Amino acid sequence: MKGRGTLRLRDRAYDVRAGTLLFLRPDDQPVATQDPADRLTVVFLHLDFHRPEAQTPHAVSPAWLPSRYVPFRDVAQFELLLTRVVRLMERRQTLSTLEAKFVLQQALLEIYRQDAVNQGFAGGRLDPRVERVTAYLRGHPECRLTREAAAAIAGLSPAYFSRLFSAEMGTSFREYALQIRLERARHFLEETGMSVGEVAQALGYDDLFLFSRQFKQHYGFPPSHLRK
Repeated sequence: MKGRGTLRLRDRAYDVRAGTLLFLRPDDQPVATQDPADRLTVVFLHLDFHRPEAQTPHAVSPAWLPSRYVPFRDVAQFELLLTRVVRLMERRQTLSTLEAKFVLQQALLEIYRQDAVNQGFAGGRLDPRVERVTAYLRGHPECRLTREAAAAIAGLSPAYFSRLFSAEMGTSFREYALQIRLERARHFLEETGMSVGEVAQALGYDDLFLFSRQFKQHYGFPPSHLRK
């Protein structure tokens, strides 16, 4: 999530920084160090693969696993998935555990997708102009990016940008920007001690009522529900 360090594994040294994902195997024996002036903050998960009918873990062929070293380009979105899994599992409730499995599956899909891109298999990848804008939105959820400003980031006219964005993402630019902002709001409410008002302010809302209304429309419950 942040910081700098080095991880050594099987005679190889990997640079570890924000966006680095390491998919380690049971027989790996890594040794990691961190920069004392820029200490690492990490999210870690242990997972097992199971056959649908089995109760015990199933050994998976290495050919089916992603690479051990998968540097991510879009750190913010993947961080949300991982922290969401951890938070759900900590609740130890049936519905939370079920939701955690679905979120973990989504995270695994993102790992495989990023791994494929890193190796030059870019099938199904977004148009790079749209990808620049989505990465900016995820990295700056507090910014109220206008269509014109987003089009400038993409290097396109506003009208053409709107059509391209909708075709690539299946939703409008405005709806996508709101989704990213509300996902970050939920992350703040679940993972920090910030109040509803502080979260709204951090995400650029001048109107707390508007924030609460949009949050409830998106998630089905008000942001105060996560503060009880």
